Amino acid sequence: MTKFYALAAFVGCLLLFSQKSVAQTIADSLWMEEIRVQATRVNVQDAYQAISIQRIDSLQLQSLSATNLAGVLQWLTPVYVRDAGPGGLATFSSRGFSASQTQVIWNGFALNHPMLGVTDLTLIPSVAVQSVAVSAGAANASFGDKGGGTIAIETKESKPGVAVQYSAGSFNTQEYSVQASTEIKDWGVGIIAGFRNAANDYTYTTKEFSNEAGGFVAVEKKRENNATESATVLINVERQGVDQSFSSKLWVLDSSNQIPGGISSQSTDAYQEDGFVRWITRWNRNLGKHRLKVSAYLASQQLDYVDESSEINSLSNTNFQAFDASLSSSLRSNLQTVGAIQVSRSAVESSEYPSDVNRNQLSVNLQSVWMPIKKLFIYPGFRYDFYSDFGGAYSASLGSNLELLSDQLYLKTAINRTFTTPTFNDLYWPALGNPNLDPETMVKAESSLEYKLRAKRVSLTTEFTVYQAWVENGIRWLPNGQGQSAPQNIESLDLRGIEFRLDSQLKLGSFDFRIGGSINQALASISESRFENDRSVGKQLIYTPEWQYKANSSMRFRSLSTSIFYAFIDHRFTTSDHSSPFDPLPAYNTLDWISGWVFKSGIGTHSILFAVKNAFNERYSVIRDYPMPGTHFKLTLVTNFN
Repeated sequence: MTKFYALAAFVGCLLLFSQKSVAQTIADSLWMEEIRVQATRVNVQDAYQAISIQRIDSLQLQSLSATNLAGVLQWLTPVYVRDAGPGGLATFSSRGFSASQTQVIWNGFALNHPMLGVTDLTLIPSVAVQSVAVSAGAANASFGDKGGGTIAIETKESKPGVAVQYSAGSFNTQEYSVQASTEIKDWGVGIIAGFRNAANDYTYTTKEFSNEAGGFVAVEKKRENNATESATVLINVERQGVDQSFSSKLWVLDSSNQIPGGISSQSTDAYQEDGFVRWITRWNRNLGKHRLKVSAYLASQQLDYVDESSEINSLSNTNFQAFDASLSSSLRSNLQTVGAIQVSRSAVESSEYPSDVNRNQLSVNLQSVWMPIKKLFIYPGFRYDFYSDFGGAYSASLGSNLELLSDQLYLKTAINRTFTTPTFNDLYWPALGNPNLDPETMVKAESSLEYKLRAKRVSLTTEFTVYQAWVENGIRWLPNGQGQSAPQNIESLDLRGIEFRLDSQLKLGSFDFRIGGSINQALASISESRFENDRSVGKQLIYTPEWQYKANSSMRFRSLSTSIFYAFIDHRFTTSDHSSPFDPLPAYNTLDWISGWVFKSGIGTHSILFAVKNAFNERYSVIRDYPMPGTHFKLTLVTNFN
């Protein structure tokens, strides 16, 4: 019954603060100037896209500097963050798709690790992020080989000024960062540098058997061997001209993390070293009714895991090079086409592989938006990828957007066929990898109704989405005859559900009030038997909550602000057939609160942010054996110099 009380409270909150508003014209032209954060290659306003796109802008991120990127996504988007707790891995999934089926892109290039297929969100410092776009329905006809949706990240641009930030929090957490940018004629140069360390030695409650009590009793313990330390530098150089623009970004990160393991299998000396160097250069040129975009991307990523007590010394280094060129054309007022070609090479040197492995890739992409009649937009798309290690695969998409009420009501529909390539571990893991694996294939369909109202003081956006997806040739590591697990193309999935989101804002003089929230349902199950007497068929997938309810509200009056973020996460299963004695993990509620004060002095503008996380002191685990901390705090000081 917990989730029904949570839903009732959530809906009551939305009804209490919803406001009436009237319409305002969004824009006179369908075609926009370049969109910095894109979930598709087609430069069209979000309201006119065929899929649901949710953006987190720089103002929201600035007010959320008291948390990390994983926290921002969990608070403000429909995705589900699989968080192992402070100091641990954090990945995300959407609509039942796994983290390895969902892509994270930076300026149009994927960040998913080729060995593992996932992106650790803790390795993306929020101090370097300008904005984020989330689209669970995006087809990989746009950017690559992940069929479960897209999170697109843009790092900060160069804006003149100097700012410093310091944060201190529970578990001996400290963070420092400095940002400095300047402009010289048409050129902008900026640097962001940050450092973070934390002991992450929070307490948790577990149960242990007691002879004196004659049974299991609750015991308070402290997380050990869980310290983290990281440093990052982002250098940005850009030039904005009338008909062309140029930008170059260098992003370096070094991270060291102790690995505590689960509370039932703790490690005392395991640690992991992560580091990367990423460099991207982009050049855009307007050629009349055409726009040419050229990008070059180089990356090198280190991933070392050492556990001396278990005699594990896994070392790897991944290198990636890519070149991408696209041409957008608007030869007619009702037709825009985008053609793109990308060539790339990824190579891995790993102590786990018998030899170095690599993959060459050629991608050809064609997308367009066509307006056959007024207020109806059609989006066809096709992409073909050829891989040197297993051959070709294709993606295709078709979408539409019908403007039912001018600048207010939009009906969006989309269907696409996508795929996810096997990871290098799937293909090349010694004695167990399967080089004959095929890509996972997905067919996805969604339809949404979006309502937008704009007035001078009030704005309101609501969107309701229904979706259905089918996965075939899903890769699953299953036990073989030797008692070890090996990957096989054996899984068929059925994924369906609903999503509802609301965002409203009221401005009255110095008073600014905002309320938002979402209701997300994901019914995700195995649809066909993988082997004889498969008891997992028809049961909810592991670590996929059926329901998520999220609500947030913020108030700002002059120099004072306060925000509240609430989330209810339904129960989750840890085994595919729900047979574990720990299943299901109980549902949980979290409440986070952030308040701030902005004031000025002779040297600049100062901000003070104080955050209380898990204010309910909820004792829960997102992942079994990895407890989350109780109530904890963070204080952040920011100074923007004159």
